[in-house]
Amino acid sequence: MDAGESFLVGGPALIAVGALVGAAFVVRSWRRTRVVLRDGERVPGQCVRIYTKVSGHGEDETSSRQHVVVEYTIVGSGTHRVDDATLPSTTCVGDQFTVAYDAQRPDKGVVVPPHGGTGGVGATIIVLILLVVAAGAAVGACSAAASLRSDAQTVIGAWGSDVRSSLVPGSGDPALATA
Repeated sequence: MDAGESFLVGGPALIAVGALVGAAFVVRSWRRTRVVLRDGERVPGQCVRIYTKVSGHGEDETSSRQHVVVEYTIVGSGTHRVDDATLPSTTCVGDQFTVAYDAQRPDKGVVVPPHGGTGGVGATIIVLILLVVAAGAAVGACSAAASLRSDAQTVIGAWGSDVRSSLVPGSGDPALATA
């Protein structure tokens, strides 16, 4: 298998592995958030800053998302901040929120959504998209491997028939013809 053939199989396989790792990361992050929201300590927090993050490629393909920075204080641990992009766009500086945190990692707070929920729908959509990408890449890798195997069998088959015809008495080598 030469470098080009390796890329045909290895490229999609690498994409599939990357998509699966991404899906695992999203699931791990979502589960951590869910555990903190369910079992974590709760303290009051206050919005101290709002900013808009703009991203995109070119003039026509831009998107923006509002981020809210919520500050909370934990006795014995000090003041911490959490950046949240899921809070309502009507949020204003000074608005009060509840922050949940793990006592082992108080700096990793999570703003308790005012509407409830744990962001599971968004995580599910992202995971499903990554799984579809992984499945498509795996099919592509299998298809490329099958195509390469089929091409190799065609070449070997043609080579094999040439060898068989040369072994038939009287078809080429005079030393074999006397056998």
